[in-house]
Amino acid sequence: MKGRILFYYSVFNMGGAERSLLKLMVGFIERGYTVDLLLLYGEGNLEKQIDKRINIHKLRSRNYKTEFLKTSNVLKKIEFLFLHSLSYPKFYLNLFELKKYTYQCVFVGLHGLSPKLIVKNLKFKKLIQFIRSDLALCDQNNKAHNHIIKYGSIVDNYVCVAQTCKKSFDEKYPSLSFKSVVVYNLLSAQSIIVNSRKQVDDLQFFENDSFKIFSVCRLQEKSKGILRIVDVVKDLCENNIDFKWYLIGAGEDMQILREKIEIDGVGDCLILLGRKANPYPYMLLADLIAVPSYYEGLCGVVNEAKVLNIPVLATEFSGIREQIKNGENGIIVENSRIGIYEGIKKLCDNPRSIKKMRINGMPREIIDDNLKLDSLIDYLKN
Repeated sequence: MKGRILFYYSVFNMGGAERSLLKLMVGFIERGYTVDLLLLYGEGNLEKQIDKRINIHKLRSRNYKTEFLKTSNVLKKIEFLFLHSLSYPKFYLNLFELKKYTYQCVFVGLHGLSPKLIVKNLKFKKLIQFIRSDLALCDQNNKAHNHIIKYGSIVDNYVCVAQTCKKSFDEKYPSLSFKSVVVYNLLSAQSIIVNSRKQVDDLQFFENDSFKIFSVCRLQEKSKGILRIVDVVKDLCENNIDFKWYLIGAGEDMQILREKIEIDGVGDCLILLGRKANPYPYMLLADLIAVPSYYEGLCGVVNEAKVLNIPVLATEFSGIREQIKNGENGIIVENSRIGIYEGIKKLCDNPRSIKKMRINGMPREIIDDNLKLDSLIDYLKN
């Protein structure tokens, strides 16, 4: 074995960052490294997809603290508080188990996750933290900022997933700019292609002549703009556009989204498919993949769509111009309700115009996973 490395994450739920991390951990294993995954909380819905060769350590089985804050039921609050207090022995026992190792590198998987627990408790030669979005847009509560200010002198590198993320980081922290580097998320393109060939169980549900739009995302308004999708769908319906918009995913704003769909009366055109462990066969059914986010880092869904040669319409957000050449292998629109509406209407009115966009067209730095792994290994060695 070449060495032992640790990935530190909060909870392993379905999302683009998590799927990227899965691929990265497997990539390191295939290069001869022993990989440990340290999770603050268990019961993430993506845990079942973690490769068996990865050693998983969960400090707590569930996030009782969050559940305590969410419920208004007094008895439930007492129950969650009690269970949280009972979890402390397991927390320290699991942490103690990792103290016996000296890690060649520890990767902190999210910019909003503090390295404090790692710095205070574990031995390591290198500490690397991922920056997965434009901090000027996504760090409104200064959570990441406070961590960077406190631990910036200890972190060896900040790995930014797009050039625009690095630019934003460097502008905000010029004294740390020498530590920031760009490494794009791993794609595992062949795996995406293989999984896309699997059967769609409810295929008859999609057998219609309407223009088919798919979005795949966490159902969160703050970054993904899911409520804005409802507004755009309403605008398209009022202009008699023949389309169906299918939304794959789950998340904290699911109920709010359902209520808005019902209030606006667009349930026939905007269909929620829920979480899909393998979204790729569904994506192949699309005439268009829509990514109407307020902000992203380097959007994994855009990369996956391009691997499958599916046309993409995306709003103007960080990293998108590194992935799409506007008008050639996708469409970039103004990051607004009217921008999304006009872009989709234009394509629905003239579906032939998007046939030429059924190409990949992404640069080698985004496509080549070996190049990305080589870069990360260089950073943890040097």
